[in-house]
Amino acid sequence: MTKTVFRMLIVASALAGAVQVQAEAPILVEGRPTILVPFGDLDLSRPAGQASLNGRVRRAANRLCLADPRGVGPVIQERQCRDNALASARTQVDRAIALHGMAQYVGRSSVQVAGR
Repeated sequence: MTKTVFRMLIVASALAGAVQVQAEAPILVEGRPTILVPFGDLDLSRPAGQASLNGRVRRAANRLCLADPRGVGPVIQERQCRDNALASARTQVDRAIALHGMAQYVGRSSVQVAGR
């Protein structure tokens, strides 16, 4: 019974972290709407942690770039925005994964995803 309760707490903690990530409000960085995507809770040395970070970045890009679905123009702009936002974060994600756990990278715990 104790193991079951412990597992439920782990799942609840993970879900709470996911909700917190989704609740981040965009801020302006250099005049561009930006979402800071935290990764301090992830083990980036493991594929599951890397996949979680990439998923968070994709969700942040989607949130930043939502367009009014009326017409083709906004949809194309939304795709371009999302592609640019993902590209802006790619180098940061790759660097975070490559340097995870190294002394010069300790203390870094978020990626900036910039839209429009």
